[in-house]
Amino acid sequence: MKYWLFSLLFLPLCLFAKNREVWNTDTLYIHLTKRILFRGQTEFRYGKEHAKLYYKHFQGSLILIRSQHTLIAPGYRQAYHRVGGGWAREYYPFIDLTFQTSSKANWFILNRSRLVYRIQDEKLGGHNLWLYRNLLECITPLRLTSHGIAPYLSNEIFWEESHGIDENRLILGIRMPYRRRTQLDLYYLLRLQFHKRRERSHENILAVHFSLHF
Repeated sequence: MKYWLFSLLFLPLCLFAKNREVWNTDTLYIHLTKRILFRGQTEFRYGKEHAKLYYKHFQGSLILIRSQHTLIAPGYRQAYHRVGGGWAREYYPFIDLTFQTSSKANWFILNRSRLVYRIQDEKLGGHNLWLYRNLLECITPLRLTSHGIAPYLSNEIFWEESHGIDENRLILGIRMPYRRRTQLDLYYLLRLQFHKRRERSHENILAVHFSLHF
């Protein structure tokens, strides 16, 4: 019953919202030592009725486990934005600081701060800008099936140099573990963007995130 109630809320948001996009993310985790992980990631974003690939990135980072509550992750992303008939590059070095905890009632709460130095080529304006991202995520103690499918909520705020708060992402999703090494996230993302003149635009995004752990 809980599973069907959640589906009745989640699926209409994904299937019938306007301004839809589809995002696909794939992440690989490799344990190098007990306290160091390598994380590799690719992401592809499709717009215009899901057929047009307009963004992609390739990313690598090292996750340093300081304690069960604190993670530090320096990394680098190479991003490509479709401009006209070609691709414009963005260089994206970053560092993450993550705090995480769980309650006695099995709520899991995560807060990640990411500091980025965005280096854009001329097709994107040729600007070098600092970007700060703050992600707050909460995984509920509710389990929808015997396989441990967990609903979660998250919100991420983007603050960009000279623009202030530039974007906000609100996510409603389900996290589905499969055996011990794989995990699948399905989520709806409401993406609000604030432009220079404080005009607002939004996209409704259906996203799939597959993770593999070694």
